[in-house]
Amino acid sequence: MSKNRAKLAEISAEIDALISRHRHASNEVCAAIAHEALEDAINLADIPVSEAEDYFLLHFPTLALYC
Repeated sequence: MSKNRAKLAEISAEIDALISRHRHASNEVCAAIAHEALEDAINLADIPVSEAEDYFLLHFPTLALYC
């Protein structure tokens, strides 16, 4: 697994935890989670925006509602 993919997997685990904790949260909270996740992926994993979006939409399809 490349360094970028490993970082994406780490961020994904963090998102799983956030979603679990905020399962009944408002759309605004979910939007904030989605936005922060994409920013983290782009900045920390150093990947293109389109690749980060594709990755998260594949692994977290419900986040598409908030992006």
